Amino acid sequence: TALCVFNVLFLLLCAQGNFASARTFSQLAVLGFMLLIGMVGGRVIPFFTARGLTLDHQVRTPRLDKALRVVSVLGMCGFALSQLFNVALNPGYLIVLAASIHLLRSGLWFNPNIRYIPLLWSLHLGYLLAAIGLLLCGLSFFIAIVRFTDALHLITLGGIGLTIL
Repeated sequence: TALCVFNVLFLLLCAQGNFASARTFSQLAVLGFMLLIGMVGGRVIPFFTARGLTLDHQVRTPRLDKALRVVSVLGMCGFALSQLFNVALNPGYLIVLAASIHLLRSGLWFNPNIRYIPLLWSLHLGYLLAAIGLLLCGLSFFIAIVRFTDALHLITLGGIGLTIL
């Protein structure tokens, strides 16, 4: 639903010539996809890893999963407030925290034997690239040389591209 709203608002704002606000909604859509990757990936990647490697159990991270959902939604809200309403708050802290949770989960799920199974290494690599892209998005609020839009490309091309593959 949120992605649909972001898309409709993007199109309406573009039609009105308000490209700065439209851009924010396209960026929110990418952050929304990152939330989806975190939610779906949190179930699919450990499951596929356990099945693909015929492990006795899959790594579960329910507390991290819940924390990731909360931090991600708050980070998206903070980003929207700071960009659309010029609220003096820095969403970079929450975005970096969300990225750190993604990276922690990625590390917990990793098994060196995934390198022998293309489906597994591509899923793990895609998730890792998405997490690194999100980390760079958050760092862009603190480090001028890191551009938010470039970091989004790492999420879209590396993360979304490989996880869909």
